[in-house]
Amino acid sequence: MSSFQNNTKKEWRPATISDVAKGAGVSKATVSLVLNNSPSPIKISEATRNKVMDVAKKLDYSPNRLARAFSTKKSNVLGLIASSTFHIFESAYSARVMAGIVRAAHERNYNIMIFDDDVISKNPSSQYFVHLIASRYIDGLIVLGPDRHNPSMTKHASELQKKGMPFVFVWRRLSHVEGTTISLNNALGVRKAVEYLLSLGHKKIAVVTHGEKSKSSGERLKAFKKVMQKNGLAFPEGLIWHNEFHPNDDHKIVDEILSLKTRPSAIFSFYDPIAINIINILRSKNISIPDDISVVGFGDVYPHSYTHPILTTIREPFEEIGQAAVSALLDQVEHADDVSPEQEITINPELIVRDSCSSVKQRF
Repeated sequence: MSSFQNNTKKEWRPATISDVAKGAGVSKATVSLVLNNSPSPIKISEATRNKVMDVAKKLDYSPNRLARAFSTKKSNVLGLIASSTFHIFESAYSARVMAGIVRAAHERNYNIMIFDDDVISKNPSSQYFVHLIASRYIDGLIVLGPDRHNPSMTKHASELQKKGMPFVFVWRRLSHVEGTTISLNNALGVRKAVEYLLSLGHKKIAVVTHGEKSKSSGERLKAFKKVMQKNGLAFPEGLIWHNEFHPNDDHKIVDEILSLKTRPSAIFSFYDPIAINIINILRSKNISIPDDISVVGFGDVYPHSYTHPILTTIREPFEEIGQAAVSALLDQVEHADDVSPEQEITINPELIVRDSCSSVKQRF
C-alpha cells in the first residue's frame, strides 16, 4: 500500500476577487480600489489596505486579465504572429529576434502571446483569432513578415487593421497592409561585404542566394549588382546560384563552381547556413579556405565552432531588431496621438571579419 494516504484531489482554481474580499472582511469594491490604487469616494484606512494586500499576497491573487482588459482597455499583452509554413519557428534567425521581442516586452511589463498563422488558416474557427485580438485581449501585434508571399497572413492582418489594431512588421510589410516596418538595411550589408572582398583584390565573386523567390535575396542581389557596377565591374550573370533548400543543393552548387574553367576567387552567400555548408564541402574536396577560395556569409547567428576557418560574415543585430519592434509598437499603444502608425525603421548590420577570407595577392 502506498504511504500516501490523502486521496483528496485538490482542485486547481485561481483565487478570485471574492476570495480576497471574504478573507479581508471587506467588499469586492474595496478590494478593487486598494489593488488598483484608485481614488476612493470613501476613506479606506491604512490597516484595511494592508489587510487586503496581505490576503491578496497570501492567496496569490492575480486580477483576471481579460476582465481588466475590458475595463481598462489595456491588457499589457502583445501579440506575435508568424507562419510555420516557412519554418520560421525552427529558424535560429527568428528565434533570436523573438528573444529580443520577449526581453524588451518584459522590461516594459508586457507579456507576449504567440500565434501561428499556418495553424490559424487551417482552422475552421479562424475568425475566433480575429475576434480574440480585436476584443482587446492584446494591445498590439508584431508580425514577423515571411520572406515569401503569404496570402493567409495578409488576409488576417488586413482584417485586424480594419478594426484599428496597432501593427509593427519585422523584416518586411505585408502586401496592401499599412504599418510601421522594422527592417534590416540589406543594401548596406551587401555593400560592406562586397567592398571588403574588393579591398582584398577579389573581382570574380560568386553569389549564392537563399532562394530565387526570397524577397531578402532579391534585395541583396540588387544591391550586389549596384556595388559591382559602382566599382566598374560587370554583374556576373554566370556566377549566380539560387539555393532552394533541396537535398544536395549545396553540393551541386559547389561542384558547378569548381567545374568552371576560371574559378571565382570568392563566394558570397546571402545566408550563413549555406556559407557554412559550402566551407565544409570545399574542405572535404581538399579546397583550402581561404587560401584557394574566400567565403563570406550573411547573418552571424551560429557559434564560431561551426566552421574552420571561422566565417567572416555580415552580422544582423537580431535582438536589436526585436527590441525596436516592441518600442515602436508600444509608442503606438501608449502614445497613439503623437506617433505615426507608418514608419520605416531601418537597422544597420555590420561586417565581422574573421578567418575565411584572404587577399588575392597572397593566394596567386
